[in-house]
Amino acid sequence: MSDEEIVQALTAVKGIGQWTAEMILMFKLGRQDVMPATDLGVRKGYSIIFKSKELATPKAILEHSQKWSPYRSFAAKYFWAAADAKL
Repeated sequence: MSDEEIVQALTAVKGIGQWTAEMILMFKLGRQDVMPATDLGVRKGYSIIFKSKELATPKAILEHSQKWSPYRSFAAKYFWAAADAKL
């Protein structure tokens, strides 16, 4: 199944949303091209790495991340690490 088909199937289950489906894609299924742009840690890390004073929007992250495809999951992990290091 494609990533989008998996997200649609998972979000059809009550209580599972987009974020949960993206985490399953990344961490259980090992998909390498997932950018969970609505995740607060990803947004904070993105803003830190790109030196933005304001929190990045999910739309801006998704647009910018297209050039990293098919390895966006790795970029998301770097964003989380940047956000954790800033604590």
